[in-house]
Amino acid sequence: MSAIVSGIDVLLICVSGLCAQLLDLRQVIARMLGLDITNLAVPDYEIIARLEKLILAHQSGVVTDAAIGTLVDDMEEGFR
Repeated sequence: MSAIVSGIDVLLICVSGLCAQLLDLRQVIARMLGLDITNLAVPDYEIIARLEKLILAHQSGVVTDAAIGTLVDDMEEGFR
């Protein structure tokens, strides 16, 4: 019985460490996104919403860059 209890204690310590790491990661990401984690009504939702906006903005920028590159290539061909 004591072996089971000590095994559970080890697992609890491990899980507690992982939980602390996840909370630290959430705080870092929120800070990088310009959010104050202590004042968020629904922290995970607001972090995810801000990340989605950032990703969409990046993706649209990549598409725009690719379209401009294609346009410039087409223009160069027309001048040859």
